[in-house]
Amino acid sequence: GGGRRGLDRHGKGLGMNDSGTGAEFRVRSSWACLITTAVIYPVLIAAGLMWGWNGVELAVMLGVGIGIQAVVLVVVHIYLAIKMPNEPDDERDRMLLTRASSIAGYVLQSGVFVVLVMMIAMVIFRTIGSEGREGTSFEEMFPIFALLAVWIASELVRYGLTITGYKQL
Repeated sequence: GGGRRGLDRHGKGLGMNDSGTGAEFRVRSSWACLITTAVIYPVLIAAGLMWGWNGVELAVMLGVGIGIQAVVLVVVHIYLAIKMPNEPDDERDRMLLTRASSIAGYVLQSGVFVVLVMMIAMVIFRTIGSEGREGTSFEEMFPIFALLAVWIASELVRYGLTITGYKQL
């Protein structure tokens, strides 16, 4: 929506406690988060699996990925804050964000449960079939990559539901 900086969509001034960002800002912010999450972290997982990163290498590269995402999102949010009208949040905003986060939480919980079952299965099969053989890097790192993938899925669900929720308002 249009509007002048410091005024809500009805032309009223915004007070100190009415510093909402508005639906259009949140939709664009969610798109930026969705795209950066969908690009950066799957690339890191694929690279880690392809090159057999150990825990330290993965941690360093995750730090790099988080840093890249933080810089991109700060720039995008500064741009959006300058270009978008400042509108107060209303109850619909809070309900939509709560719903999206709640569903994403279920995705995360379900994924963590599945990964835990897979980890138990890996331990059982390693014990049964690998007398005297050391675990491979993939076997050792699998839980970390799997949990990271589950986290990415839950974040993508949250951002996607936020975007679709605002489209329905």
